[in-house]
Amino acid sequence: MDDHDHINLMFDVGESTSTDKLEVAVEDQVLLIIKYKGDPNEDSPASKLNVRLLMPPGYDGKMVTASIVPVGWLQIIIAKPKHELHKIDITKK
Repeated sequence: MDDHDHINLMFDVGESTSTDKLEVAVEDQVLLIIKYKGDPNEDSPASKLNVRLLMPPGYDGKMVTASIVPVGWLQIIIAKPKHELHKIDITKK
């Protein structure tokens, strides 16, 4: 799901999963890593979480936020880059 300014990713992690058992990181400004740090044999949807997503060119890895929202979902919000028009002056020679 996305809007004009952000990309929103949602992952089912279960209501009992705490933030200390999840890790969200960006490597080299392009690779988004989402993983579960707890026991992989736990009976939780988060225990199978191991995601690596390549962000498109122009996206800033420092503009990523993560939060657990009600009913056990991990929400990742990635700000889209601002595309501004750079006007170039035309000179006469």
